[in-house]
Amino acid sequence: MDAGVGLSLEGLSVAPAASLAAAVAPVGRSLGLRAAVAVSAAREESLAPGAVRWRRWPSLQLGPQARISGESLTAGVGAHGAVALMRIDGRGFQENHRHARVVFGVGPDLHLGLRRAGVRPWLGAEALFFLTPVTAFEQPAGRTFALPRLQLMLTAGIGFAAGS
Repeated sequence: MDAGVGLSLEGLSVAPAASLAAAVAPVGRSLGLRAAVAVSAAREESLAPGAVRWRRWPSLQLGPQARISGESLTAGVGAHGAVALMRIDGRGFQENHRHARVVFGVGPDLHLGLRRAGVRPWLGAEALFFLTPVTAFEQPAGRTFALPRLQLMLTAGIGFAAGS
């Protein structure tokens, strides 16, 4: 079980983020399955005369992961599919609208950690590309903003090995 905090980047918007993950693999095998839940704070983009606020929360992820262990370090390299609830809110417009929809994404992940019994510190990086484009618009002027489809997340955390 791993828990971490860090930063999420979408377009030029940086927000705090957190993740919780678990990985399982057959004894003696380096290939296993990783499941994770990732969250990040809402983001806001100006769209005159108001603003668009959005979040993809939570991101539920599942995919294969290969683990490589050395004497003092471990590395996990994987790929995952993800599903998230995307919420979009208009703010400061004559009429503010709110929309929610389920979005899907795919991406790679990499985790490096210290190999030791008990609590293990680690660093992680992952990318998530959302498959469907989402565009916010303002009426009647017709101004638009395409929400970023790529999310990068950098985290640091601790892990607990089974049986520790």
